Amino acid sequence: MARKTLATPELIETLLMRVAKGESIKGICREKGMPDYTTVFKWLKDNEGLKDKFLLAMQAKANLADAEIDEIRMEIRGLAEKVNSEQMSRDAAFVAIQEARLQIDTLKWKAAKYYPKMFGTETQKVDVEVKGGSFIDDLKRVAERVEARKQVEVVDAVYAESGDEGQNLLTDNSTSTRDENENHSQLDVADKTE
Repeated sequence: MARKTLATPELIETLLMRVAKGESIKGICREKGMPDYTTVFKWLKDNEGLKDKFLLAMQAKANLADAEIDEIRMEIRGLAEKVNSEQMSRDAAFVAIQEARLQIDTLKWKAAKYYPKMFGTETQKVDVEVKGGSFIDDLKRVAERVEARKQVEVVDAVYAESGDEGQNLLTDNSTSTRDENENHSQLDVADKTE
């Protein structure tokens, strides 16, 4: 039979304080006199203020995990000196270091889950507004510019071979294309400098 528990301010405060001190909500809810685990999460779902307080408790729990990592690091620091002074064997130091590494990795994972904004490993996502069309349209414009540059290179090669700078080889149409390509090149240079 399910336990019926009222969400009194004192009970809520006790739950939140224990979570902030590092206990799991599921472990707390197993105890006599405490609400069922599903009841607590129903309270959290139904009450935004309580949910905010719970998130703060989880953030405090994440900070505790961070503090524990620092404590473990300090304990491990002296191992090299103990090995050098023969107070500890290399094998025992190796095992202690591996155990510490496991503890630290576990605490880092927990901290990232409890407070992902501070301890998470995900990179920050940034929304970017694209102006001027889609990515495909931008790629098409780049391809057009590349093709136009190739044409300019061909015309420049013809100029170089003719020796007269190709004035007799160009029509009005090809001259305007070359001018446009030079303008695109100037724009590209301006884009790179901005």
